[in-house]
Amino acid sequence: MDTKNHSSVVGPAQTGPERIDFDDYASYEEADALVICERENANAWVKSDVTVELRE
Repeated sequence: MDTKNHSSVVGPAQTGPERIDFDDYASYEEADALVICERENANAWVKSDVTVELRE
């Protein structure tokens, strides 16, 4: 069995993009759900049948 020792320096985890451009996304209603998808990658989408009003 060949074993190797790998070590590397890992920086802080990125929790999300620094800036969100909402023009990059499209949304539509399907039945009683909301679908949000990326305009350039049709495989990147989210569907939710639950909505909550956000308040500051």
